[in-house]
Amino acid sequence: MFSTIVVVLMLVYSPLFALIGGSYFSANKVTQNNIQPVFQLPYATAESIVPFLEVRDQAVFYPARNWSVQDIEIEANSFIAIDLESPEKILAQKNAGAVVSIASLTKLMTALIVSEYLPPEEEIQISKSAVLMEGQMGNLIVGEKISVQNLLKIMLITSSNDATEAFRKTFAEKELDLVMLMNDKAKQLGLNNTFFSDVSGLDKNTVSTATDMAFFAKKILGNKLIANITRTVETQVKSIDNVNPHLLNNSNNILGKYSNVLLSKTGTTESAGECLLMVLTIDGKDSVAFIILGSKSRFKEMQSLISWTQSAYLWK
Repeated sequence: MFSTIVVVLMLVYSPLFALIGGSYFSANKVTQNNIQPVFQLPYATAESIVPFLEVRDQAVFYPARNWSVQDIEIEANSFIAIDLESPEKILAQKNAGAVVSIASLTKLMTALIVSEYLPPEEEIQISKSAVLMEGQMGNLIVGEKISVQNLLKIMLITSSNDATEAFRKTFAEKELDLVMLMNDKAKQLGLNNTFFSDVSGLDKNTVSTATDMAFFAKKILGNKLIANITRTVETQVKSIDNVNPHLLNNSNNILGKYSNVLLSKTGTTESAGECLLMVLTIDGKDSVAFIILGSKSRFKEMQSLISWTQSAYLWK
C-alpha cells in the first residue's frame, strides 16, 4: 500500500520537479547544530514572482492597469471612471462616495419616469409657469403643444428647465407627484445616496454621488429612447401643428468629438458647480461611465479622463 502511494505522488509531482529544475533543491543536510529543509527556493524572490502574477492577472482580468502611465489628477470635487461590464471595475476615482448636488444630471431620472408613465406621442401643452422657469431655456412658447418625445429632446439635449417644468405640471394634472416617483425609483435601483427635491436639479438639496450616478447611467443605457436623445449633437423639433420649430444644440460641447458615445448629460448650478456624465465604448466593447461633479472645467477634465483611461489600461 505504501509503495503504491509513493508511486502516485511521484507521478503527480515529477513534472513540477522537472519544470523548476534540480538547482532549486538540495537534500537534507543534518549536522549537530543545523537542520536544513529538503526544498530550498533561492531564486523565488518577490521580484521574480510579482511580474508573473501581473501577467497572469492581465491575462484573466481586463481591463488591466498599465503602470507605465501615472495616476490621473483632476481638480473636480469628485469623479469616477468605471467599467460597466460585469463585474463592474473602478478605473479611477476621487471622493466618488461624496454626497453632492448634481444639477441637471437630475433630468436623466426625470426622463426615465416620464418615459415609463407617458406615451411618446402624448401631447403636452406648454404653460406660462413652465416658460417662466429660471435657468436653461428651451425657447418654448405659452400655449403650444409638443409631443412627449419631442419635449424629452428639448429637456435632455438643451437641458431645458421649462420642458422639465412642463412635465412636472402634466404629472400634477394626473394627480401624480413626479418628484416622489423619482425618489421611489432611486430606492428601487439601490441608489441609496441619491435624493431628489425637484425635477430639474436647480435645488441644491437634489443630491447624489459619482458612484450612484455611474450605476444609474448603466440603468439608463437600457432605455434606448433616452440614450439616443442624449447623444444627439443637433436636431430640430416642431410643435404639433408644425408652426413653431425648435433648433436644439447639445449642451455638451465635446459630444461631437467622440463617435463612441452611448450616453451624455450636462449640469451646472452655483451650488453643484459644473457636472458632466458620459458613457463611451472603449476598444469597441467595454462600456465605461465617466462622471465628473463639482468641476470648474468639466469639458477639459472629461477629455483628460477619457484619454487617460484609454492609455492607463490594457483592453482586450
